[in-house]
Amino acid sequence: MAETLRSRYAPAETGINRLIGFVSLFGAILVGVGLILLMAANWEELPRAYRVALIFGVVLSAYGGGYYLRHERGASPRVGEGLLFLGALAYGAGIWLIAQMYHLPADYYAGALLWALGVLPMAWVLKSPRLLALASLLLTLWMTWGAAVTQQANCWYLVLMLGVIWPLCYRFASRECLATGLLGLTVFVGLALFKWTGERPDLIALLYVPFGAL
Repeated sequence: MAETLRSRYAPAETGINRLIGFVSLFGAILVGVGLILLMAANWEELPRAYRVALIFGVVLSAYGGGYYLRHERGASPRVGEGLLFLGALAYGAGIWLIAQMYHLPADYYAGALLWALGVLPMAWVLKSPRLLALASLLLTLWMTWGAAVTQQANCWYLVLMLGVIWPLCYRFASRECLATGLLGLTVFVGLALFKWTGERPDLIALLYVPFGAL
């Protein structure tokens, strides 16, 4: 009975584990930014086929290496999580780079939606709270960016959050996923109130009180 209970719950994180996780995440972000700057500096000199192959190669290598390190016995799961995050960043960069290469006619904020929809299945399959938190932030970016262009709060954002993000937040029991989800919901409510109240800040502040209490 005791062994069954232990198998259901992960051990609590120690300070060194949190530090390793933070350093891995920060390192993945720095490597991702470095790759984007490197490709941007030499992008026009590469043939188009090489560019596409490079994008897919970076994404697949990061995801493959991250999966191996995260799930292989005796490997480094924290570093693997950082590589998975790097793969998600490279995937997002690839969306805009390919759109630029082929001059695809689309709204720029739609790229954030495609990015989030590409990260969500990986978060679900790999059971990664960080990838889920990234997808939540990307959906919030898409909704906010789109609202700035169309002057409307997109209700499809609410459908994706309540139908996909929040159930996965509950399944992963992750505080960072919950925080990003609450942040996005707060932004959505603010934009909706801004439109509904006729852009009156006093009414928005008043209506935020019951929302905050809830």
